[in-house]
Amino acid sequence: MNVKRFDDDLVEMCKRVTLGQSPEVKSKLEGVRLHLVGLYRKNLVKINHSVIELLCADKLILEGYEVKVEHGLNDNLVCDVYGRKGESTMIVEIETGFVPPSHALDPARYCYARIISKTARYSAFANRFVLGTTVTNILPVPSIFQQPPRFRDSEDMKKAKAICDIYYSSPPITIDQIEYAEVHSIFSLDVDHGSIHETTPDIYLTQTEEQQKPFGWS
Repeated sequence: MNVKRFDDDLVEMCKRVTLGQSPEVKSKLEGVRLHLVGLYRKNLVKINHSVIELLCADKLILEGYEVKVEHGLNDNLVCDVYGRKGESTMIVEIETGFVPPSHALDPARYCYARIISKTARYSAFANRFVLGTTVTNILPVPSIFQQPPRFRDSEDMKKAKAICDIYYSSPPITIDQIEYAEVHSIFSLDVDHGSIHETTPDIYLTQTEEQQKPFGWS
């Protein structure tokens, strides 16, 4: 464990994303950085994920949210980035496209199921739920989340649950969770330049449709 290297990288990321921002914003992001360093000392976070959390935290701070990272929602769920602004809450879950060796033969389906699962589990805990991914990754956003809950087809929801059931059984994802889950925005994260492009799920799917077609998930 190289704490100094981890801290140095986070310091550099803070400088990158807060260039030209107010001392108040810089101070709040510094608090997030120190929290991540503490988690790293406990071997609870990794650097590639932590720099992305800093980038997302900075965006939410600029929008007036009080921000926490690696925030517990209940006894079983910990979200990546949590923001609160008055009565408004936001959760950002980060997807880097990592696939464990145990799913080397089904990476597309595994990632697709993970997106459904995360959206179903986490979106209920906030007014706005955001999926964030790096510009080097294509996020397989299920088309079912383009539709408002009241317009979702029951057969489509059953198919989404069937895919989730392959990977998640403790606890399983329920039809009700899928029916009411919502993705409100997509963050395309450019770590190199310390910037975020925000878009809606339907626009993101349109932009990435050709790349996703071969996998059958769009």
